Amino acid sequence: MLNILFQSTLSNAFSTEVPPDLTGQDMLIHKASELVQETPLLQTRSTTMSDTLATVKVGLRSCRDALERALADRDKLQRQAADHILEIDRLRQEKETLEIQQRAAERELQELRDKLTALNRSLGSATGNIAVQEDTISTLRDNR
Repeated sequence: MLNILFQSTLSNAFSTEVPPDLTGQDMLIHKASELVQETPLLQTRSTTMSDTLATVKVGLRSCRDALERALADRDKLQRQAADHILEIDRLRQEKETLEIQQRAAERELQELRDKLTALNRSLGSATGNIAVQEDTISTLRDNR
């Protein structure tokens, strides 16, 4: 009876149904032997999976670190881009101011050229008048 109880307990533990005869005992022994043989395979498989998991964790950690560095680089580049945009805007405003000053200087230069041309004409006219008056003076002296 104890043997049948033991056999029934082992049968339940192995999840098999074995008739309570000698064949059942042989079957339970065979099942126990299979389980004993399967144990090292499962341990090896477990170790392999643990090693693979550790490798994946290291790879994941490396990827996370690389992602953090990439995000930090992106943030740095965005700050630099914002600074460059501000600098470009400042330079554009400075360029516009200089262009306005250049146009004003060009207008002033043209006005000065126009004045110089007018003064040259006036000077030419005055020189002509002076020459005529000197001739007149010279003629009047000679006639005296």
